[in-house]
Amino acid sequence: MQLSTLTIQTIAFLAATSQAWMLTAYDKSGNCNTNSAPAPRTRVLTGAPNLTRCFTFDQSMPGTGCTEYFPGGQRACGPSGSLLPMSVRTHSGGCKVYREVNCQGYATEYPAGNWCVAGWGAAIRSFSCSG
Repeated sequence: MQLSTLTIQTIAFLAATSQAWMLTAYDKSGNCNTNSAPAPRTRVLTGAPNLTRCFTFDQSMPGTGCTEYFPGGQRACGPSGSLLPMSVRTHSGGCKVYREVNCQGYATEYPAGNWCVAGWGAAIRSFSCSG
């Protein structure tokens, strides 16, 4: 089976535009650093351009892509235990990060780009992002 150039370009475009935002949550690191001891567990969350609702850590996040990394490996996210991040890094898309569940309470907003949200002295509980 041969794929036309148009089909390949369409597939590449859809793959590039299906992820509008990406955020990494760090379990034990308060500074977005995977080199701290003990090594933190991290989750990389992604969302499509129209996925702009509020998400609360430790609750279901329907529609997101999620991969968890831990010392010695990685796996798709699932019922793998609690992860209330002490820091998060935004990679693409703009995000607003909250100290309370359901996008309530103290918040900091970050434009699209590579930003580390850290230094709150408490877990980050929820976020909303957009492409």
